[in-house]
Amino acid sequence: MWKGKASVCRVCSLLLILLTVLFCRPVYGAATDKPDPGRTGSISVTMRDEEHTAVGGGTLTLYTVAEFRQENGQYFWVYTEEFKNCGLKLEHLSDASSAKTLQGYAQAQHLQGVQTEISPEGELIFEDLELGLYLIVQEDAADGYYPINPFVVSIPFQENGRWEYEVDASPKMELYTPKPPVPVEPPETVSSSRTGDLAGNTPELMVTVILTVSVVILLVIRRIIRQSRV
Repeated sequence: MWKGKASVCRVCSLLLILLTVLFCRPVYGAATDKPDPGRTGSISVTMRDEEHTAVGGGTLTLYTVAEFRQENGQYFWVYTEEFKNCGLKLEHLSDASSAKTLQGYAQAQHLQGVQTEISPEGELIFEDLELGLYLIVQEDAADGYYPINPFVVSIPFQENGRWEYEVDASPKMELYTPKPPVPVEPPETVSSSRTGDLAGNTPELMVTVILTVSVVILLVIRRIIRQSRV
């Protein structure tokens, strides 16, 4: 009888071990997965100042820098036709200086991006975006603020071992203090009173000059006559 109980206990123990193996295996998260090329994403932007206050007004422009590609089970980025000659390596686009270089390149090549206005609440969203690398720049800032620095966004991106397709960005805006304009002094002009004085004295001056010349001429003639008599 005890042998039967021991056999039952042994079987139960084996079942418990089996259940533990089946249901307590480590679950590997999405970090080992690959992005889903059939999905789309979005970029939500909230403009805030240094006091974390929302700032409305102005616009943001979105450029598609690189596209998502998948071949033979591998995925990678490929520059779009517009940016293929920008001269930067894709792995270096996370640098802030690279974003400024891309902005300068887009301006020099007169590339057309998607421009969207920022709401009075300082919010903006780019929706239904294909997987890719995107450049966001600001040329028209809100009144009283400098334009934000350009930045590059990846759709998707990895966070906590998961692929995320909805990007939330909140760049900080910086107030500017405009310098007061330098006053320009008007050129000095002759006052009307002085002009009138000169105009009023002109006939008298001419009479004086004529009389002086006449006296000189008479003296010269008189001297010539005296010399001729001698």
